[in-house]
Amino acid sequence: MSPTTTPTPARGPFLDRLHAGELTLMLGIRTSRTADIVHIAHSTGHHGIMVDLEHSAMSTDVAAQLCATAGSLGMTALVRIPEREYGMIGRLLDGGAHGIVAPRVETPDEAEQIALACRFPPRGRRSQTTTVPQLGMRPTPARELNPALDGTTVVQVLLETPAGIANADAIARLDGVDMLAIGANDFTAELGVPGRYGDPRCAPRSRRSPRRAAGTESC
Repeated sequence: MSPTTTPTPARGPFLDRLHAGELTLMLGIRTSRTADIVHIAHSTGHHGIMVDLEHSAMSTDVAAQLCATAGSLGMTALVRIPEREYGMIGRLLDGGAHGIVAPRVETPDEAEQIALACRFPPRGRRSQTTTVPQLGMRPTPARELNPALDGTTVVQVLLETPAGIANADAIARLDGVDMLAIGANDFTAELGVPGRYGDPRCAPRSRRSPRRAAGTESC
């Protein structure tokens, strides 16, 4: 690599696969703590991992190491953050995560705060850094690093309450929100029918948002 070459983030075409309707496999990681699990996911044909910090006691340090390993293997690494823990988003992205999964989002304002935390000014509020695993830990000037990371960071919003579902269209229209998905377990619990995915209120909607065709839309 020449000194003037802009590094390319080591991330698979995750969103491209989803929008193309291609089978995309992502392994959820909750209890494993070593890079072995990421290598196993890679060898079994998974395209990415989702490190779950909402339902585990895993540290951000361990999560970042798992994400960096995934990136080195050409996989996409997302991290589900604990509810409303916006402050850890920048640390996880700086540590190697390619995107954030934000649980229990109910309003456009909440979704916007997440999107802003994931991208640099003027598009967002992410704090500036110079070296990240996604770019090989090579010191990179902001004029190159910012657009390289902003263009590849994935923001997935989980709708898990009736309020979130009601605001789905408004949330989907926000700049910086790439995917919507439904947390079926929490959603059915909120409806008072935990685990009953056949409930009529969990039926797929009759229309789809063209910008968010990659997201999960039903229970």
